[in-house]
Amino acid sequence: MIEVESLVNAEVERRLADLIPQIREEERSRVAGGGFGAVPAQTSTDDEFEIYVEQLIGSSDGSRFYILLEKLRDNCSAIWEKMVESDQMVNPDELLESKISVFLPAIRRLTLLGMLIIKYNGNTNWFDSIANLLSEIFNLSTKIFSRIPSDIRTEKADSLESHRSHTVFALESLMACYLLIGFELTKKSDIKFSSSFFSRPILIKTDTYGGSEYRTFLLFYQYFYSAPSSFMDVLVEERYGYAGRIPILWGGAELMKKGIFQVNFLVHWHSFLSFEKLDHDNPAAELETVNYFKNNFPNVVTHVQPAYIHDSLRNVLPLAEKIWSDLYADVHDFFLLDLDLAKHFRTLNLEKRKAVFVRFLIEAERQQVSRMFALNRMPYYVTWTPEIDSEIAKIKIKAH
Repeated sequence: MIEVESLVNAEVERRLADLIPQIREEERSRVAGGGFGAVPAQTSTDDEFEIYVEQLIGSSDGSRFYILLEKLRDNCSAIWEKMVESDQMVNPDELLESKISVFLPAIRRLTLLGMLIIKYNGNTNWFDSIANLLSEIFNLSTKIFSRIPSDIRTEKADSLESHRSHTVFALESLMACYLLIGFELTKKSDIKFSSSFFSRPILIKTDTYGGSEYRTFLLFYQYFYSAPSSFMDVLVEERYGYAGRIPILWGGAELMKKGIFQVNFLVHWHSFLSFEKLDHDNPAAELETVNYFKNNFPNVVTHVQPAYIHDSLRNVLPLAEKIWSDLYADVHDFFLLDLDLAKHFRTLNLEKRKAVFVRFLIEAERQQVSRMFALNRMPYYVTWTPEIDSEIAKIKIKAH
């Protein structure tokens, strides 16, 4: 006869062994009714942190959220304040050590926090605070510019881990922004949270041409002069592709990579709308959006070099189709991160909106073909939707 009782007991013990670690995590991270009951901002596991943040979002507990955010700020931004205020030069090796041991774990946890708010459709004001902190981190690069030896400022890093110049803060902040925008684009097909990142002109100091400075948008930052790679998808995968819960929430590094391509495509779309003519003198946007940039962001550099063109444009096809669909509705935002810019674009009639977007797609194709030929490679073949392809053909016929 079969000992049923012993089999049942063994199965119960097995299941308890599986559940007890999870129960302990949930209890450790539970938001207590009478006390604080918080998990450490950085030393908790990703699973404990996620459970805790889920409770904060579910209970709309703003007080505990802002305490958590401030703890992250201590290690993301506040630790560098002494360096900023000092008259002494910064030791790049000490910067590198603090970056690896304190800064990177904190900004990774901050990024996970933003992703969870997007995932669970949390408070937009909370997300705005995360965007503010990422902007604050970005601006550290300008603040400590003069504290970094000039030979280190112009040094191009061999890898992300060895990156030790003032641009550490700008690059790491930008990667986090890209990751969060890409997560919302691919998982929610929306930009409700991502809109927080756009209208943020920042000051860039550079040693190029003997030293200069200029203003641009945070998302338009030309990171590749000091970064080890010119391609944001490569950098993000290196930094976050194996970063605990982050790639798991994405569904894997490959989906993350496609999301980063779409963010870069989105940024290029915004840049395109700021130019009436391009370098090769073909028409770009309409005066309504061109003048919006001129009037609201004077002396802000809006040129970007798209990085998504180093791979197939099929990666950005899902976003292109979403924008194309938006063109037909006067109530949509056309995936424009600036709501006022969307209002100006909405004043264009449907045919003009379609023409502007088609010219943008033609420019994307042109830049990719140019890049591939420069590398002695055949361009990637891409087909958009039949309707888009038809409109592209019409525009090209008119151009000739």
